[in-house]
Amino acid sequence: MNAMGLDRMLLVPRPGRLVTRMSIGVAVPLVVVIVSVFRSGSQAMALFSALFMTAQITSAVTTSHKEIIAASPAFFQPGLRRNLVRAQFTWAAGLAVVMAVLLGAFHPDFGGMRPLLVAASVLCVHALFALATLYIPWSFQIPFWIWYLWFPARIVGYRSRSGELDAVFDTAWPWLAAAVALLWLLGRSLSRPGLHRRLHGAMVLGADDLFRPGRIVAYKQQRGCHVRAGQGPAWRRRLIDRLIGRAAVANGNSRPVLARIWQLLALDIAMTVTVRNWLLVLLGLGIPVMMLSGGYIDGDSREGMLDFWFAGLVYQWASWPFFSLAAVLLTAPMTSCSRSTGFRSEVALLGRLMLLALGGSLLTAAVFRLFAAVLPPLTWNGQQVTYSAPLPHGIWLVPMLAPFAWLGVALRPQGHSSLPSVFLVMSFIWGHALLSSQPYGVSVPIMAALSLVALAVAYQLRRRWWEKADLPH
Repeated sequence: MNAMGLDRMLLVPRPGRLVTRMSIGVAVPLVVVIVSVFRSGSQAMALFSALFMTAQITSAVTTSHKEIIAASPAFFQPGLRRNLVRAQFTWAAGLAVVMAVLLGAFHPDFGGMRPLLVAASVLCVHALFALATLYIPWSFQIPFWIWYLWFPARIVGYRSRSGELDAVFDTAWPWLAAAVALLWLLGRSLSRPGLHRRLHGAMVLGADDLFRPGRIVAYKQQRGCHVRAGQGPAWRRRLIDRLIGRAAVANGNSRPVLARIWQLLALDIAMTVTVRNWLLVLLGLGIPVMMLSGGYIDGDSREGMLDFWFAGLVYQWASWPFFSLAAVLLTAPMTSCSRSTGFRSEVALLGRLMLLALGGSLLTAAVFRLFAAVLPPLTWNGQQVTYSAPLPHGIWLVPMLAPFAWLGVALRPQGHSSLPSVFLVMSFIWGHALLSSQPYGVSVPIMAALSLVALAVAYQLRRRWWEKADLPH
């Protein structure tokens, strides 16, 4: 293969897969750009939308480059590294020009030096997300985590309308300096053989692989080979051992349903609570920080919808027991139970998970109320900001998500199926939108009725599945 052919292959690697990955994250922000330009007039939202699309495109392109590095036997050859740098810099320059022309041509506030600001900020974002994609093992999830940036972006949009950010939009030189530094770091990373040796032979996933459960299972198995026995926090091991001990006691007392429930709960903890201490610390610090900062942002917001969006963001964590439902129910050993025991314990486990999720929602609401009672007002930009607890409408939604996840299990009874998670996420999104847009007297009964229908269908399907299982009655 000549150099020109290799350049073309690296510039647009796997075109069909690349377009699919780009469309996952670019379609919605493209609409936001059009709305922000022609309707809202917010230059902050217009710039943020352009940077958002840049990050999504960069993640898709760099993921394809990462796959080439991992699969290519010529990772030690300098020609491949040099061509990768050229392809990355070509994408960076192209995105900078396109976004600068897009905003400069259609947005009246981007004139003079501001196209240079747009181009420099695009270069920064491209280099930053390319480095993140290359070095973060779970980079295939980045296109979905980027969506959380919409929340601070709305705050920036409010500030820009009052003219508080005019000085930022008039200054391009810091962005240029940062772009030069980040691009140099990106080029250096791609040029050094250490990155290629680390990635060579590794399994690389893209955002589209989240909809391919077989690939996710293979990735987890590969990553699991690097986990040492006994790794993880001590409380996690003690909790699992305690649940297994309770299962043994219940089984000895001739209570097979209760024993099966404790076994399933132990398996759920083992699957959902990570053994990586750094991730647990990150979540343990990130959730309280988000709750603290979000309460002050809500108190300072000028639009009531911000309160609903923030509540939806923080209450979704309480639904975590449902995400492993398919793996727990369908991969647990079945030889130790009969058909009736298996089905009864499955229904009982679902009820306990609903109570656990409801408890998480109530605890979240109580913490918010506590923060609102004890936290003092703060001064921000010369104005006093009061902490405000968001509306607890997520409490009504979270326990009603369980039947949708169980319906996914019933429709596709495979341990590696992603259908339960898809049903869970979509029901949360649509349920939260319904609760945010309609009064509780309308939205809660509708969600409850849909949840009961899903529960009834899942109940019948799972009962028939257990009746046909090759187990004693």
